[in-house]
Amino acid sequence: MDIRHKIELLDILRNLAKEKETAIILSLHEIDLAAKISDQIISVKGDTIENCETPEEVFKYAKKRRKIILHGAEEHIGP
Repeated sequence: MDIRHKIELLDILRNLAKEKETAIILSLHEIDLAAKISDQIISVKGDTIENCETPEEVFKYAKKRRKIILHGAEEHIGP
């Protein structure tokens, strides 16, 4: 499905959820789309839930974690 149709479908689902006052659960691998349409994001690694927050909080955590990992790699690799 091209990006235009994905966005159109996600808009329809979001409007339906608001209209019916219900939750819609999706499994998306496009995190940029998930961030745009989600009220909450659950991030999973293997069989473990790593995070369940707003998109802003999930990405703040991911960015912080990436910095820690990169910093750790720099210490092991050296200059």
